[in-house]
Amino acid sequence: MESLALMPKYEAYKDSYSDYSGLIPCEWKLIPIRAIFEERNEKNTGPKTDHILSVTRDRGVIPYDEKGAI
Repeated sequence: MESLALMPKYEAYKDSYSDYSGLIPCEWKLIPIRAIFEERNEKNTGPKTDHILSVTRDRGVIPYDEKGAI
C-alpha cells in the first residue's frame, strides 16, 4: 500500500462514465483502446515454433490456430 501513497493527487476529478474507471483527473481523456492499436496482417516468417499466439481486438490473446479468417 505504500505505492498508493506516492500517487500524485489532482486538483479536480470528473466522472469517466465507466464502471471500471470511476473518477479520473479533469485533464485526462478517456479513449477506447481500439483508437490506440490496430490489427496487423503480417505473415509469421520468424523462427519455426509449435505454439504461435495471435492478438485480436475482440478476443484478446488466442492460439493462432483458433484465429480463423477474421
